[in-house]
Amino acid sequence: MPDQVAGTEVYTWALAKSLKAKGHEVTIVTPNYKSFELYEYKYDGLLVKRYAEQGNRDRSVIMGKRPPDGIEAFQKLIQELNPDIVHIQELAGSSGIGLYHARVLKQMAIRIIFTLHLARYSCFSGTLMYKGKEPCSGLIDIERCTRCALSKQRISNMCRQALYYTSMPLYNLNINTGRINHSIGTAFSYPFIIEQLQSNLLEIFSLSEKIIVLTDWYKEVLLKNGIPENKMCIIKQAIPYNIQTSKVRDLKTPEPVKLVFVGRIDPIKGLHLLIDAIVGLPQDKIVLDIFGATNDEDYLLNLHSKTKASNNIVWKGLLTPTDVVPTIRQFDALVLPSTVAEMSPLVIQEAFAAEVPVIGANLAGIAEQVQHGYNGLLFDFNSTSSLRKVLSGIIEDKTVLDKLKGNIASPPDFESVVEQTLSVYNNK
Repeated sequence: MPDQVAGTEVYTWALAKSLKAKGHEVTIVTPNYKSFELYEYKYDGLLVKRYAEQGNRDRSVIMGKRPPDGIEAFQKLIQELNPDIVHIQELAGSSGIGLYHARVLKQMAIRIIFTLHLARYSCFSGTLMYKGKEPCSGLIDIERCTRCALSKQRISNMCRQALYYTSMPLYNLNINTGRINHSIGTAFSYPFIIEQLQSNLLEIFSLSEKIIVLTDWYKEVLLKNGIPENKMCIIKQAIPYNIQTSKVRDLKTPEPVKLVFVGRIDPIKGLHLLIDAIVGLPQDKIVLDIFGATNDEDYLLNLHSKTKASNNIVWKGLLTPTDVVPTIRQFDALVLPSTVAEMSPLVIQEAFAAEVPVIGANLAGIAEQVQHGYNGLLFDFNSTSSLRKVLSGIIEDKTVLDKLKGNIASPPDFESVVEQTLSVYNNK
């Protein structure tokens, strides 16, 4: 923050803020990309130090074959700070804080705690969706994962088959063409890339004193991949800020069903599914407000063109974190149509804090929190027809949402996250 404001950043800010309030000395360290200088500033009273990272992202850095240029600046900064603990909030690829940095910390005999915010540590694409079409168990399997990785390439199916049936024999003969600094070499080395993914996952756990996992479902994924249970600690998501109070919407009024989408405007968040589902429903019976920003202008323009003739779909812009819960309170339900397996979307907890049920895709981190027919409704992932069927049901009978509201439990306070995290720091 303030350059990047997403779930991991908000979590880090809230944790650091609470730790500082308890008397601990906290510094946030992150790269200062494309710079030869250290940059320091304060955000909300928290000290942020951005070490010099020239960002020479050549192929060898992207493939993890050599450390980023800023690794020495990182090590120098850590030596100056002399921390008791480094709590890594997500590893980045390329020139971000990654495995090379964790190795440096280990060599310096500094305790490492690591929190997994994303599900990409056991998935090449980071989605845990096999070929983008069906949920994956998360088990790293060289052959299956290679097929899946190749399916993401923008080439013909015949070329994918040729790559697969060439790359697997090369892998079995231990001929790694990835050592060739060329895209063709990379294309034939996917089995080795998947093997490296598996190796990296195991190394993360060997370097860390403890791994904090946000969900039960991802703990199961890690167990399938041979991660020892005693290395893991589950600390579940909570609201990382004080909730402003506001009146909850009265469902008994004869108005249209009011839906809200809050999140990044990105294909993985599935807003296109929600828009397609609503466009096929009576405009006087259901309305949708959309809050969020995007880095994908083409996707946004496509969605705008779809909603041009829909007076019941309104684009509202971006919300500040503390405005999310009061805003959601004004709606009948929040819709979370994700098309990939997300770890633990914070917006679910925000909706529950607002006493608003969630309509979500039946996937991993969503299904773990949203119980169909109890505190929300689930639909088949990546299915416009399934979502439209759910929406049609609540249009016909709004008492369904009223019953769901009555079953919503208030999410835990972030103080519980802080106390559990301190217990991990203190080896309890």
